[in-house]
Amino acid sequence: MVVNESFNRLTTSKDIHWLSVWQLALSALACIGLILIALLNVLIALWDVFMLGASLQEFGSTLLMASGLLFSAVLVFFSAAHAFSRLTDRPIKFPGGRLLRAPKPGLLMLIFPVLVIAGFIISRIDVLAWLLLPPIHIVVVGTPIYWLISMAIQKLPKFSPQRRWGTFASGLVLGPLLIMVFEFGALFLIVIGLGMIMAYRPDQMDYLISLADRIQRAPQTLENLTRIIAPFLSRPSVIFMLLAFTAVIVPLIEEALKPIGVWLLAGQRISPMEGFIAGCLSGSAYALFENLSFISNLDGWATLVIVRIGTSIMHIATSGLMGWGLALAWKRGQYLKLGLAYVTAVLFHGLWNGLAVLTAVAAITLMADVEQSTLIKMGFTAPLGILLLIVIIFLFIFHSNRRLRNRLNKQSILDSLSE
Repeated sequence: MVVNESFNRLTTSKDIHWLSVWQLALSALACIGLILIALLNVLIALWDVFMLGASLQEFGSTLLMASGLLFSAVLVFFSAAHAFSRLTDRPIKFPGGRLLRAPKPGLLMLIFPVLVIAGFIISRIDVLAWLLLPPIHIVVVGTPIYWLISMAIQKLPKFSPQRRWGTFASGLVLGPLLIMVFEFGALFLIVIGLGMIMAYRPDQMDYLISLADRIQRAPQTLENLTRIIAPFLSRPSVIFMLLAFTAVIVPLIEEALKPIGVWLLAGQRISPMEGFIAGCLSGSAYALFENLSFISNLDGWATLVIVRIGTSIMHIATSGLMGWGLALAWKRGQYLKLGLAYVTAVLFHGLWNGLAVLTAVAAITLMADVEQSTLIKMGFTAPLGILLLIVIIFLFIFHSNRRLRNRLNKQSILDSLSE
């Protein structure tokens, strides 16, 4: 009865808020899509286990992925619900509303190490992993991001629940979708270009065909793959191409599209402070989606959880910077500062990805006992560079929050004096 009355209000209203209509439609579509993809993954995994004899470990990894998708669907549902509430002019009360209130981020971070250790132990036991690890997985992956975004926007003006959840949902689903389309498009063009080059280098083409054949025929173990791929990765030309794609092309695409929640507010004349908040929300949502996607393997689960915290810091900081720059350009016409913000975000992201690639290549060539060039040897010091970068970016988030709060306090004092 309540739903019918709300629907009647929505369809008979003469003053429809079309942004809310789009938010409701896209959020509902994303929510349904995430649930269907999660269920499809589980069904395929069950088929592999019972019909093809796949291991419980593989099934457990699929359940981690599915749990992340279902959790994302729940978060996107809040965006749809608040948009529906705006359109029908009826506040929505969620069942068990008090239970839905998120606990203090500091409290979650205190129990975070305990959950990581518990998850590590459980992930080593196949029978328990697929039963107990998914809920721990969601809490452990989400906790650092929740703490970081709370620190980034603490004591700053709060968005309305609809805008907050809409911005977050767009960064969680729409941002990754657009980024994947553009990155796959760029990768496709690169492959086409390499194919044209290889047409004039038949010896290189024969080498790649032989490499692919060896990978296909060899037992699919990490040791075998490392031994086969390491000589190929040690080539300077291959390292250069990896760095060109991951440290240049990927940051250029991602830093333009990650703050999708800010782009959707382009016509709202938001302030630079609001742009920073919206950017941080979009970046945290993107980091959550990326972490839930990448940390879906039982093997090395705990290590990935810790490593991805640094990546989350980077995504939140660069998107917050881009949000500030976009709002500054729209409101005050300061497009030069937007350009500087974009270049800075790309440099941070590119440096991060470049150091990560060098670290991975150095580790692979070391395990395979392959001769290492000077460039590869730099990869052994790259983790120190990543740690330094984490500290710098973390301090940037802390400083940005303090600076915006000081401006807010000064503005409050000026407003009180002028009254």
